[in-house]
Amino acid sequence: MAEETLDKNKARPTQAEERIRQCGASGGEELNLRALDLTEVPESLWELTQLQTLDLSPNQLTSVPESLGRLTELRTLYLDDNRFWSLPESLCQLKRLRMLSLSQNQLTSLPECLGQLTDLRVLWFSGNQLESLPASIDLLTQLLRLDLSFNRLTAVPESLGRLTQLHSLFLFHNQLTSVPEALGGLTLLQELSLAQNQLTTVPEFLRHLTQLQKLWLDGNRLTSVPEFLGKLTRLRELEGSALPNEFLIEAAAIDGGIRIYPKSFHLAPVCL
Repeated sequence: MAEETLDKNKARPTQAEERIRQCGASGGEELNLRALDLTEVPESLWELTQLQTLDLSPNQLTSVPESLGRLTELRTLYLDDNRFWSLPESLCQLKRLRMLSLSQNQLTSLPECLGQLTDLRVLWFSGNQLESLPASIDLLTQLLRLDLSFNRLTAVPESLGRLTQLHSLFLFHNQLTSVPEALGGLTLLQELSLAQNQLTTVPEFLRHLTQLQKLWLDGNRLTSVPEFLGKLTRLRELEGSALPNEFLIEAAAIDGGIRIYPKSFHLAPVCL
């Protein structure tokens, strides 16, 4: 049985090479190398300069070579569920990237050149060990979705407020004690999660986010809820289970028709 398992593991890189060969022969623009237990990427991959979509998750990769920068036609890159501690600078040569997903790795920092990827629309970095963000992140002005959940962030830069095209921002399960008022400039936000942090007050900037449909505040240290939440008329889901039991806001007293209950604090909007 042990020998069969060993033989199977040895065969998997060959399977990856075969997929690469077939993709090259057909001129394919998409390549799926998911779940092949890869510990390194076959060198032949970097010859597929026509690729637009590459999926290398989940595997057991600890690094990506600088050769990644040769795939300049890439629009979508999945590197989730690997073992990356860092990223090559050559990543920033992929100027056409629109989707980059690196969730569930061990990243402690991001390259400063990340801001050069100005075509990015979706950026996933959840489940890493990030303690800060590169200053250049404010250059990603086309971003629609940004996920920084399950990291070790203790602060969010004010410059994040310049990403004015954002529709979804996930910051849950970090170590945030406050969030900059500059995020009030994200007026197109429809989803915002600040859950599982260390907030003691509901951020005032939320009153400006009039397009919000989903808001998560649970798992913080909140003791009160401001009435302006009731004026966010598009809000359809609100979570904030850490509020004290005696807290209650009735929709009848607030414009917008939102009823907030204690404990579960999961609302079903009421149109008045």
